[in-house]
Amino acid sequence: DMQLSRREKDRGQGDLMTVAMRMKLWAQRMALKNGLVVKTLNFNSSQELRVAKFLALHDIDVVLDVGANRGNYAAALFENGYTGQVVSFEALPEMHAVLTERAAGSGRNWTVAPRCAIADQAGSTEFHVTKSISSSSLLRPAGTAHDMPDIFAVKETIPVETRTLTDCCADLGLTSAKM
Repeated sequence: DMQLSRREKDRGQGDLMTVAMRMKLWAQRMALKNGLVVKTLNFNSSQELRVAKFLALHDIDVVLDVGANRGNYAAALFENGYTGQVVSFEALPEMHAVLTERAAGSGRNWTVAPRCAIADQAGSTEFHVTKSISSSSLLRPAGTAHDMPDIFAVKETIPVETRTLTDCCADLGLTSAKM
């Protein structure tokens, strides 16, 4: 299986290929036979890796993840080398509980703010929970029923406390961090 394909031999690549390149091709072929795709992880192939590198390059101390859901964005940043702090905000009670547990168990500098929705003013309002949790928002989904996929349909409306980002950051002691 580690043999070169006829096309590779015809192009004269047999003599030029290193053992590492042959092994990489073999691994990719074996993975593909099993329904997997193997890619090299680099800045061109990974948005999260580019963002983590950008944050490090600009000495960003804190990332604010507003509408964090389960915390997948923060987890991806940490997995790709981000070493600063992430502060996550989530308004949905169930997602906030999942997020809090995930952050606590991560071993990273990951804080989950008290449950609230970030808005332009503090107070309380209705939060529109859609069938697709990740599309839930203070805003009602735009569009009409006939041109919207069912996942954007509002399944319930819940009351939620709203806070400004400035107030939340002050409460969390983030007044001088580079965000």
